[in-house]
Amino acid sequence: MALKEQTAEEQTKLKAGQIRFYDNYLPSLKAGPYSVSVEQSLEGDGVDPVCFKRQQELIVSGPRFVLPAQEIHSVFPSPGIQAHYEGVLPQVIFRKRNLPWERKVYDKGNTHSTPWMALLLLEEDEILTDNATADNQLRTKSVSRKSEALFESGALPSNYLPPQMSASPETDEPNCYTIDLDKQTFLQLAPQLDELPYLSHVREVNTDGKEFLGMHADGWFAVMLGNRLPKTPPEVAAGSQAALEGQSFARNIVHLVSLEGFAGYLAKKPEGVYRQNLSNTTYEYVRLASLASWEFYAKPPVESFEKIMDQLCTEMLR
Repeated sequence: MALKEQTAEEQTKLKAGQIRFYDNYLPSLKAGPYSVSVEQSLEGDGVDPVCFKRQQELIVSGPRFVLPAQEIHSVFPSPGIQAHYEGVLPQVIFRKRNLPWERKVYDKGNTHSTPWMALLLLEEDEILTDNATADNQLRTKSVSRKSEALFESGALPSNYLPPQMSASPETDEPNCYTIDLDKQTFLQLAPQLDELPYLSHVREVNTDGKEFLGMHADGWFAVMLGNRLPKTPPEVAAGSQAALEGQSFARNIVHLVSLEGFAGYLAKKPEGVYRQNLSNTTYEYVRLASLASWEFYAKPPVESFEKIMDQLCTEMLR
């Protein structure tokens, strides 16, 4: 079920303990520049026809390269936590129900209900870094840069894929955080356009009787899911040298990234979106705006398949 903007009277009041899921929540106008034209013609007996015209430019603002921290209600797995996460997809919950659909991932084609962001789960060595940016790095390996370093000619190295987008000086944030990926890593991990709608949804919940914790009273939230399971380490014996060296858990890094301008490289064949083959280009790397990031540590499975088979009682099979 998809939703467009509703008034408070049109929203359904759920009973305590109930939850309702929706495909999306589409804004009436997506973020970006618009032009409004008005024309009025007057004519009458003995009067020469006259036409009045007026055009007004306006901008619908919204996050583009930076996402305010207050927009995020919660993330899972929790930052810095060590636990068993095999078979669990990371997720981020937003306070604003239409945030994943506020911007256009592509200016053309039938992508109105396609989110402009994605949640990427990465391993440490998949995020490229260099010593020159070490002072500007966060623990999650995102680097603080000028926003123009994402797409402007001269600011972006020639072997980096430039997104198909243009600057909006009136609303663009001057600085942002970015991550650099090898193009093959990007192609392998970034969701396809037709997959993105299945990695996002809206939840309407009844918040009566719940601890507040900054939760919105209206109970509306948007959710983005990752498309990759966490890396989990092999089972390590307690007290072993591997356990003492910290090899009993695996570090996973999650980045919420903007896909604006990259739709052509993530399209299979949606209407109006030209499919571009990144593998056949001379570009080697991709730079993405990181809107939020965190890390967590996955412990080995509680019971590995090998241990289950070793403990199998073969007498019962006779």
